[in-house]
Amino acid sequence: MPATRQHSDPLDGRRGATLATPRNTSAGSSGASVAIAPGDVFFVRGSGGIADIGTTGGFMGHVLVVLAAPQPLRASDKADIQSAMPSINTSQIWRVSTLESTRGHVGLHCCEMLLHVQPKSGRFSFVGELSADGSTLTLVDNEAVELWQSPAELRSQLRVDIMAQVLAEMKSAEQNWSYATAARAVLKSAALRGGKNRATLLRDMQECWDEAPICTSIVVIFWQRYLCHFAQTVGKGELALVLKWMPLFADRGLPGDLTSSMRKCGWNCLDKLKISSM
Repeated sequence: MPATRQHSDPLDGRRGATLATPRNTSAGSSGASVAIAPGDVFFVRGSGGIADIGTTGGFMGHVLVVLAAPQPLRASDKADIQSAMPSINTSQIWRVSTLESTRGHVGLHCCEMLLHVQPKSGRFSFVGELSADGSTLTLVDNEAVELWQSPAELRSQLRVDIMAQVLAEMKSAEQNWSYATAARAVLKSAALRGGKNRATLLRDMQECWDEAPICTSIVVIFWQRYLCHFAQTVGKGELALVLKWMPLFADRGLPGDLTSSMRKCGWNCLDKLKISSM
């Protein structure tokens, strides 16, 4: 249910992370920014059929990259959501800036997903999205979500300046979601292994960045570009970091391939968040 208006102006389910209540949240210091950080990945498990491939929550699932720490709702957003969904406590909803590729949008899609956390269970879900310019609010049925946190070794030294550079590079070469890449993802293995000449393997990996994407591609490209830039700043081999943290070809692989690889590489999966006042 879209509404257009003008604004004035985050494992396996056995552990949870702390998310601060939004009324006292300040950027960079809240429990929210600890639980959900730039580069983390949201996974919406598929509930639809073949016809829903390429859509959020569609066939085989959907993934999005987090671009910034969560922020509380603005007053105008609260009013619109409360009017359309009176049973939801808007104090338990956060705005999370994300990047994705979907069948329903041209090029890369940046928006703010609205994340609702149930106070008792800690389960969280998407209940809508705000357009990047804040002018359009679209509410959706609750979409259950998993959060995949980047490995602690990476998380402790994230470089948001490099992430901003990566986003700019990806936007400059953006393409639409691709049925051809979706078909390739079903038919080919996405695993990136260090069996061949390393220079050749690095080149083959980077050439995949130029192919039209599916949702999985965006996560892979974002992190591989980031790791390559990061490796240059710390004097480490680019391919070594990619093989350690994101060893997939970007032009193939389904969301399940991605989550399986992330689990093997030490990413932490959460399906619940603890809410605490600050």
